Amino acid sequence: MGVPPYVDDCGVFAGLSRFRTAFYGCLSARADALFERCDALLCQDGR
Repeated sequence: MGVPPYVDDCGVFAGLSRFRTAFYGCLSARADALFERCDALLCQDGR
């Protein structure tokens, strides 16, 4: 499954990248583990 070519035209990936960077900056202790946990929860297939 690929990404449609028009998705990047809207700056979706740039916005997501800025959000992820800002969110990671808000985490203090164990930032890597917390970030990976949140990323896994948000990326799971809607079961």
